[in-house]
Amino acid sequence: MTKITPAIAVEVARLRASGVSVASIATRYGVSGPTIRYHLERTPAPKVKREPVAPVVEPIRQLGRWRVERGGASNGYLPGWLAIDGQGSGALFPTWTEAIHYAQRQAASEDRAALYQAAQNGLMKARSRVAA
Repeated sequence: MTKITPAIAVEVARLRASGVSVASIATRYGVSGPTIRYHLERTPAPKVKREPVAPVVEPIRQLGRWRVERGGASNGYLPGWLAIDGQGSGALFPTWTEAIHYAQRQAASEDRAALYQAAQNGLMKARSRVAA
């Protein structure tokens, strides 16, 4: 069993402040979790600059004229994910996945409608050429 010296106690406090679990610290120094907690209570925690953590999911995603973004009370919406079209209308979903799927379906249906309209326009032009 290792004796926790003042230098080790400072190192333990630094490790804990940087997010290492008490169990991992105890295993590293060959002592019990309560021993680590005892020294953490008596050793001032050093100031550790933490690096910003990247979000787990994309905050904003653009799908055609549809975009998905985080809704929240700070911007006037209920918590959740917003799927919004270019004109400001859309829907609120509890999960990012549901919002993305909705936006993908809407963008795909708009693409199909645009293709259909283009085909109709081409057909009308072809008919007008035949008639003329």
